[in-house]
Amino acid sequence: MLDLIDLRCPISLKIMKDPVKTVNNFTYDRKSIEKWFKTGNFIEPMTGQSLNDIELTINTEIANILVQRNTCSNCNTLLQKPKRCSGCNRVCYCNMNCQKTHWKKHKNNCTRENKQHVHT
Repeated sequence: MLDLIDLRCPISLKIMKDPVKTVNNFTYDRKSIEKWFKTGNFIEPMTGQSLNDIELTINTEIANILVQRNTCSNCNTLLQKPKRCSGCNRVCYCNMNCQKTHWKKHKNNCTRENKQHVHT
């Protein structure tokens, strides 16, 4: 499973919204890598190697993870501005009702994730 750090664009260091891969198979947020190319940089930001082609393809694996990460854990609604669990920040909800309904399933994982996060 990917960690949040794997969902961050190496250029902007922000969670990606539109993950794309270069021909060398490195993933960036589309907006950041296109800006990189527009400034005349035709090298791979991660390696410094020249890019013969600046074609970008969607990284469907990361795109799917981002969709899941922004889906209500209770009703599976895709959310524009998810409200995250304040305990673990790993699940999100539409509203307080969904959070309360899902709490019985989530509380043991939330506690375990919190304890693991504190000790690492």
